Amino acid sequence: MDKTSRKTPTKHIHFLINPGAGQRAAATVRRLAPQAFPAGAWRLHFHELSNWRQIRVLAAQAARQRAWAVVAVGGDGTLNQAALALAGSACRLGVVPAGTGNGYARALGIPLDAEGACAVIKAGKVRRLDFGAMDADRGYANMLGLGYDAWVAARANRLRWMNRVSGFARYLAAGILCAHHLRPQRLRLTLDHGRVLEGRWLLVAAALSPQYGFGCTIAPEARLDDGLLDVVCVPPSGPITFARNCLRLFTRQPLLGAQFHRSATLRVESLEKGPLALHLDGEPGGVTPATVKVLPGALRVLAP
Repeated sequence: MDKTSRKTPTKHIHFLINPGAGQRAAATVRRLAPQAFPAGAWRLHFHELSNWRQIRVLAAQAARQRAWAVVAVGGDGTLNQAALALAGSACRLGVVPAGTGNGYARALGIPLDAEGACAVIKAGKVRRLDFGAMDADRGYANMLGLGYDAWVAARANRLRWMNRVSGFARYLAAGILCAHHLRPQRLRLTLDHGRVLEGRWLLVAAALSPQYGFGCTIAPEARLDDGLLDVVCVPPSGPITFARNCLRLFTRQPLLGAQFHRSATLRVESLEKGPLALHLDGEPGGVTPATVKVLPGALRVLAP
């Protein structure tokens, strides 16, 4: 048999569709994917999940079966669970944004429509991107936060019904409802080489990408492939500075008064009476203390 007659192996793609993404996203992906990935060269597996906890299990299973790619259909929380399973593996991670903020997709320039996202996946360009590995079997691909933004993330998760109106409105409402948490928390941060920071901060973000979501930028200089966290410490401020910083989040400008540090590792400890809540990629992520270590290039992400 000559080389030209050899059959190209069929590429298996597993689409993991978060139930929170809604029936519209599921129907759209099921309709568009067979057009983008014709039978023969591709074999598509659709998993419409009844529970978000299935995402990680199915992603790990697909990687063990040597799938060509696992595609997270949903928001940053869906991506988080798939990335936890795929970090360090040879399996590619694709993204079809169907969440609220879609910070990771925005940071990578992945189209926010299913057709455009499928075209990026089919193109097959792999970027080796970092992953924030943590203790207690946790981790994240995009953003860790604690303080005010962790409260907002937790409240927004209880307001998912508002997605029928507007995802942005859901987070805006969560921010207003959590206004009573706009107070600084005493924290100890340990960075590379034992460097210790202690302070009272309104929020702290340990960013792999610049993006919170919605185009909201907390760490303008962060890069997903530099092996470092951009640690942003935001102190309390007066109402005028707070309002100005809210605007600066959407103009890619550094926040006024914030401290910016870079480190490949981070230890976060509460100096309050009890532990403080975290969010990981916009989802509740347990409490302090927490330790993060960047795994450079651990994710093989299909991106432009």
